[in-house]
Amino acid sequence: MSAASIKAAAAKGVRWNGLATGSRIFFLTVRTAILARLLGQRDFGLASMVNVVLGYAQTYVDLGLSSSVIQKQEQDPDRLSTLFWMNMIAGLVSGIVLAALQTPIALLFKEPELAIFIPAAALQLPIAALGQQSEALFQRDLRFKLVAVVQILSDALSTLASFLLALRGHGAWSLVLGSLVGVTVYNLGLFLLALRHWPVRFVFQPNTIKAHLRFGAYQLANINVGFLTGNMDSVLVGRLIGAEALGVYSLALRITQTSRRYINPVIAKVAFPVFAKQKGDARKMADTLLSLQRSLAHMNVPLIVGLFVVSPLLIPLVYGENWSSAVPLLKVLCVVALLQGVSGPTQFVRTALGHVRFNFHWTWITGVVYALAMWAAASQGLMAMVIARTALNFVVGLALIILTLRFLGTGPAGFFRTLRVPLLASAVMAGAVYATMALTASWPRLVQLLLAIVVGAVTYLGVSARFDREFLERGVRLLLGLESRAQPRKDVTPPSA
Repeated sequence: MSAASIKAAAAKGVRWNGLATGSRIFFLTVRTAILARLLGQRDFGLASMVNVVLGYAQTYVDLGLSSSVIQKQEQDPDRLSTLFWMNMIAGLVSGIVLAALQTPIALLFKEPELAIFIPAAALQLPIAALGQQSEALFQRDLRFKLVAVVQILSDALSTLASFLLALRGHGAWSLVLGSLVGVTVYNLGLFLLALRHWPVRFVFQPNTIKAHLRFGAYQLANINVGFLTGNMDSVLVGRLIGAEALGVYSLALRITQTSRRYINPVIAKVAFPVFAKQKGDARKMADTLLSLQRSLAHMNVPLIVGLFVVSPLLIPLVYGENWSSAVPLLKVLCVVALLQGVSGPTQFVRTALGHVRFNFHWTWITGVVYALAMWAAASQGLMAMVIARTALNFVVGLALIILTLRFLGTGPAGFFRTLRVPLLASAVMAGAVYATMALTASWPRLVQLLLAIVVGAVTYLGVSARFDREFLERGVRLLLGLESRAQPRKDVTPPSA
């Protein structure tokens, strides 16, 4: 593909991913808000424990092969078929092993009731294997429309299933089975759609995919270690403090990670195949990364700063007064969420360059530090754990951004310039929102919250448009397919102050 066609396809991909992500955020918000009133904190805690275990097991379904297909731009039908059957075998084995470990898992969390949910959750693994490669192939070719449509449908049906089960009084089963419905619709749908373009052959030739297996081995190891370290806090909270505390913590964490889970992937899913196509040109990759970081900063910084300010109104109003204890935790977690929101898809840059070995070693080394610090902090209570997690993630995350830019032959100055206008506009926005909330303190909470959101949005847009109008207009034109009307600009990094 030419540079122009890659850029056009990437813009379409961002549009479709944005639509799917907006839909996912909507369904997640509706589902959480409704179920928080129908279910108890213990139900959410049990479901969070299931998700921790299931998320870890899912890494063994992929075996790191999806990333390898994209990074190597694999096209051979026989090798692709072999990779598909490899994923299916891994999914079946992982599901059987997870179901067999239901009792040890319950003992790990000190929750006997947890054991009954594990076999049902394990059904997701072979089902996920069915659509694993299909998703990778659509991403490799920058074809995101069908993936987005299937995702929207699966999220809608998952939300509906959870709601109906909760109404019938099924407690934590509402969350576990609702997730199973979503996974089934998504992966089965992608598999059937992909058959039209990439028919699966009854071919299994492991000797032909050795390069993929080597790449996947490091990718799998990195994902496994990353998942363990990334969920160590949930494991420690659940084991040392209890399911109720984990329910409160998981709510605060889920809200602050909205950008990381649902906004960043809008760009990240497109960025990885684009970086894979650009891997021979480090300068072009650096320009693309800095431009993406700048775009993400404009989306995520005001969202996270605004969340920090309005959380005392938002949490009780949306989730109920009994969840107010999540507010202090949420405010601390916003600090690291801010960095994660602006860092951009740096891991995909390293993966596209083939630095999977570096990713693995960095992850396990920092993981040991995380585990030791969190274990020590756990004895001081939940807030101490949250502060330790936030401080470590911020320092390590910033160092990794700088190292990634070094791989591309550039320094951190460009990255810090990307934050200049978003941070300034967000600071002004925060002041305006605080003033609005103070002046309307006696008003109904809903009116107060809506007014604060409107004032914050108008303030941020006004300040950012004043200082970064050209970049924002160019981004809008690109997303709308109108970029050809604008004069092209080679330097995509922000101008110096």
